[in-house]
Amino acid sequence: CELVFENCFVPQDNVLGQEGKG
Repeated sequence: CELVFENCFVPQDNVLGQEGKG
């Protein structure tokens, strides 16, 4: 998930620990 894209949806078990907006 790129920090540039706001529409980047990621699973709950993501590394960034963020859901929806990365």
